[in-house]
Amino acid sequence: MNRKRDIKKNSYVDFFNNRKVAENYEYQEYAKDSYPQFIWELEKKFLMNEIPKIKKTLKRKINYLDVACGTGRVASILENHVNKSTGVDVSEEMLKIAGEKCHATILKKIDITKNRLNVEYDLITCFRFILNADKKLRIDMLKSIHTHMKKDSFLIITIHANKFSTTGFFACIYRIFGKKYNHSSYSQTKKLLNKTSFKIVHYWGVGFLPRVLYKIKSIRRLLKMIDELLSRWSIFRRISYNQMFVVRKK
Repeated sequence: MNRKRDIKKNSYVDFFNNRKVAENYEYQEYAKDSYPQFIWELEKKFLMNEIPKIKKTLKRKINYLDVACGTGRVASILENHVNKSTGVDVSEEMLKIAGEKCHATILKKIDITKNRLNVEYDLITCFRFILNADKKLRIDMLKSIHTHMKKDSFLIITIHANKFSTTGFFACIYRIFGKKYNHSSYSQTKKLLNKTSFKIVHYWGVGFLPRVLYKIKSIRRLLKMIDELLSRWSIFRRISYNQMFVVRKK
């Protein structure tokens, strides 16, 4: 199933509010030895490094919100490192799976671009949403997130297809054949954040080698070692497949 193409055919809500899609996302796309799971393991290291810094900066109890929480991948990790954890999503099917792994997170089916929670949070995360949503929804969501943040709060987002990564290169080839593949560069992401009144504190990149190489099981372990090593060097982050941004209100 070409998930990105199918999202275009359906509304974001309708596409993800489907049991098969939710199960495929959780149990196949993020299967034990899959590439997305490998990227997620690197993302977790980044998060575990960032949370203590955020706590030290804010010097208060952390009320945390995971926007578009999906199957609870992010919230299930961070709920153990904050004082209060909430996850919101428009997909009931995704939330059912999230409920199986999130034990200290309040899960709510709600579209915060239409219905405000009337709470301001210290930390908000929004993973793998920006590029899956159409341009209008991206802006609406970021504006909504802005209203849910305190003046000095933190937001962490991911852009999971960098224009200048190997994935971005293949995306350009796809476009020649009339196929669309959402991607964004650092400057485009910065412009989007600027437009919605956010400023980048810093960012980090993971995933440098072509994803297609990971299909070769005999060299997969070596590829992971190289990718993990490259992720430690900030000089390479502009060409990483997945970019993680720590941002704050302007």
